[in-house]
Amino acid sequence: MVLLFAEAHGLCLFWAWAMTNQQGYFDALQLEFRDGSLRREAIVQFKAVASGIWVSGWRGQAEN
Repeated sequence: MVLLFAEAHGLCLFWAWAMTNQQGYFDALQLEFRDGSLRREAIVQFKAVASGIWVSGWRGQAEN
């Protein structure tokens, strides 16, 4: 998880999503970070799975 946030270091929070499941319960949070030119991005997602939290991420060049 630390590596996912390391990719976001120096980037600004661009979007944040709170996600709910089909029963209306909050079960995920997604954060998108970008640089000022919108060319670099990192996305970190936290999902509730059973009694744990699953963390995933993506990094790369933003599509314009």
